[in-house]
Amino acid sequence: MQAADAPVHTVHRRAIMRGFMPLVADVVKTSIQVRVDRMIDSLFAKGSFDFVADFAYPLPSLVIFDLLGIPEEDHATIRDTAKLFWLFPVAMYQQDLELLDRIANQALCAEGTLLRIMDQRRSNPQMDLISSLIRPTEGDESIPDDDIVVMCIFLLMAGHETTANLLSGALLHLLRERAHWDLLRSNPQILGSAVEELLRFISPVLWVARLVRKDVQVGGKWLRAGEEVRVSIGAANHDPTRFDHPERLDLTRTGSSSLAFGYGIHTCLGAALARMETNVALASLLRRAPGIRLLSDSVEYAPIYFFRALKSLPISIAS
Repeated sequence: MQAADAPVHTVHRRAIMRGFMPLVADVVKTSIQVRVDRMIDSLFAKGSFDFVADFAYPLPSLVIFDLLGIPEEDHATIRDTAKLFWLFPVAMYQQDLELLDRIANQALCAEGTLLRIMDQRRSNPQMDLISSLIRPTEGDESIPDDDIVVMCIFLLMAGHETTANLLSGALLHLLRERAHWDLLRSNPQILGSAVEELLRFISPVLWVARLVRKDVQVGGKWLRAGEEVRVSIGAANHDPTRFDHPERLDLTRTGSSSLAFGYGIHTCLGAALARMETNVALASLLRRAPGIRLLSDSVEYAPIYFFRALKSLPISIAS
């Protein structure tokens, strides 16, 4: 879906959105709160922990598993497949045949798992996205099983990494300058707009690739049809002609609409879910762990040019 335009993109996106939005509104918000509460309980038991490994990375994948309807015993298979798929461009570039073989074998495991779950949903549908995708409503085209498999893995890849980077980056900047954290504690009603500013400031996805559809001139340079271009979302979100003092995190900023989730027909379809997860997670931490603090001001980012991804974030928590 991400690599296609109309009509294929239209069919796939409409099918996902038809099942996706009602679930987000009616089912997933409860699921997010339950998951967040359980994870915070476990963090209190530890006292100190790595927020990236113990919270920011597990939460989005668990929520997407709930959304899709993946049983817990199958989480590892699908999660491992999504992780390996991120390495596919590297494996191709380096001609790493061993890694390519691992990716292919893992993909076959995931395909078998998802096809089995789809067969189960045909005889026993549930309130989940897989049940919705395999049972198109009147007027919608049916989607081949192989395409649904790819869509499920893509949803985990796209929805997991972006939200994990947003959550860890948000907590880093809120705690690094404690006044930000204290402002949200005193004014919880501004959390929604604060998340929009955090999205702009952090830009969890820094770059996206696009193909030029027709010759066009941009900034005095010609882009030719068929060429690949890299679009810097991070730069756009820090454009001084669009935002006053763009390098300043201002949680009271108004009109902080950004390109964090892209633009146009390929706008991230999980934007509402990512916002909801971040709002629920931060609201819960603000309420239950007001004394949370960084254990180190020194952080390191993963060497991935298109993501702003923290490797770790050592934290101490107290009730």
